Amino acid sequence: MAGGRGKYLAASVSAASLCWAVTASAQVSTDNGLDIVADFESELVVDDNRGLAVNSPGVTTTLNNRLSFGILSETPVSSLALRLGANLRIEERPSGGGDNGFHDPSVQLDYSLSGANSLLTATARYATSRVSDTSFVDLDGDLLADDLIVDEGDLERINFGVRFASGIEGPLGYSIELTRDERDYSDVTDVDLFDRTTDTAEFIASMQLSPVARGRVILQWEDYSAEDEDLTNRTTTGYGFGVEYAINPALTIDAELINQTIDTETTILGITSATERDELVGNLILTQELPNGTAGLEFSHTIREFSDRTSLEFDRAFELPNGSFAFGIGVSDSSTGSSSVVGSLDYTQELVDGMISLGLRQSASTNEDSEDVLTTSIDISYLKEITAASALDVSFGLGRSEDAGAGSVDEITRAEFEIALRRELTEEWDWRVGYRARYSKEVGAPSANSNAIFATIDRSFSLRP
Repeated sequence: MAGGRGKYLAASVSAASLCWAVTASAQVSTDNGLDIVADFESELVVDDNRGLAVNSPGVTTTLNNRLSFGILSETPVSSLALRLGANLRIEERPSGGGDNGFHDPSVQLDYSLSGANSLLTATARYATSRVSDTSFVDLDGDLLADDLIVDEGDLERINFGVRFASGIEGPLGYSIELTRDERDYSDVTDVDLFDRTTDTAEFIASMQLSPVARGRVILQWEDYSAEDEDLTNRTTTGYGFGVEYAINPALTIDAELINQTIDTETTILGITSATERDELVGNLILTQELPNGTAGLEFSHTIREFSDRTSLEFDRAFELPNGSFAFGIGVSDSSTGSSSVVGSLDYTQELVDGMISLGLRQSASTNEDSEDVLTTSIDISYLKEITAASALDVSFGLGRSEDAGAGSVDEITRAEFEIALRRELTEEWDWRVGYRARYSKEVGAPSANSNAIFATIDRSFSLRP
């Protein structure tokens, strides 16, 4: 078995599409720190309800042929990672025909450059996918209500950011950060899936006030434009200050207060109206370094025109011999709704014959319609080696968005389960076969289910001098 146990531990253990795949990978590493990677994957997808319809139209068979090309360059002061990808899809739907042609182009770019007392970072992401395939697969890693909606059509995601910081270790410093996030939908029917763009800018100037205290001044700007039913355009400007103070070498406190002005313009039935409101956001974070990790307490309070929100959360992180464990537990209270339990749990442990990981998130927030929203996500994966050449993968993921007060937020739930057997055929070829189930439920509508079986054959190799 090439790579043995480490090879399977490094494999991704996540919910994936039902597939038959043939994968080839080539990597070239040069003497000047440049790695070149090329991957090809041929995937046959068979699904009895690919679109998660309440009444399944029948079995859909899809052949995906994916090609990606990547470059990784590293020097003592800089790093560059670039990956380009595309998919040639051939599909047979129950009604005949299919979504044939080139699809899902993607670009990922990460760059960093460090100086004597400065750091420049830049990221860029571009990806397209079918809306029905976006659950639990988000570029920024945050689960949004949009990701849980079932619909036909495509989603195009664009986001990038650049940040420059100077005076990182000096008595005076500053940082500038610019970001853009864009979602564009096509051929969708759900009114909650609409095109929108968010641009942000933030400037922070910091100064060492004493050997144990550092203060900062914060300027913020955000522009949000959406093609929703109200054609919303919103501009947020903010200013504030913060201070970080070391009570002792192991205990620090960070306080921040920001005042925001939000100007909103909407157009309904051809009539444009504008509103302005102010918000005051305060945060207080206490962090204690411990021999086996950290402990922290975070308090936040937001004052709005029509509602306030107060949150308090305790968190603890442990360092384990062959893994890590961290949790947070607290409460979030809104003046327009009820109190909600919020928190998180992250656990990863390498076992004698495998690995297990668990992730749990529950958060409460108030949306732009002054509605309280509770979002929950669960991600569990387990890998067990059966023999030196085989292993078992099991994974489960769940996402839910629901109302946390007296508003009208619709409850949406999506879940995925997968179990698969991996086996090494030769030193270069691996085989994988398994079962995958998906579930979707929206309030006021029956649930939808999907079942699939899949098999995978993949190959990877590297060329190094």
